[in-house]
Amino acid sequence: MCERLSGVVEVSRSVTTIGNAAFYRCLKITEFSLGENINSIGDEAFSSCRSLVKLRIATKTPPEVYSRTFNDIFIEKFKVDVPADAVSDYQSADYLKYYIFISENQNTGILKNNYETETAVYPNPTQGRLFINGMD
Repeated sequence: MCERLSGVVEVSRSVTTIGNAAFYRCLKITEFSLGENINSIGDEAFSSCRSLVKLRIATKTPPEVYSRTFNDIFIEKFKVDVPADAVSDYQSADYLKYYIFISENQNTGILKNNYETETAVYPNPTQGRLFINGMD
């Protein structure tokens, strides 16, 4: 299925769940847009999507994600676009809190970079994430 998917992919507003490994190794997708009804993104749903640089999530309530939902992507280039009034909820959500959040409703674009005090070195699927603290 993934061979035909490339560029920006928009998921219907009626979708509530992205299944486990749904887009595993979709190497040509650069952006994904999820509607306001999404409440769960399965384990390894976007694993190994190495061209993925932006995920737009329209819902104000952070969806459930898993430790390997975004396994093996280029985390330093990956950004999550969320509603401006929901950024703090996303910044405290399990597994989502490690990403850079942006909101196109804000003048500056980048609202918070969670790597200011932590640098993700490698997403380890059995032990969570390995961090090197205090890197500048």
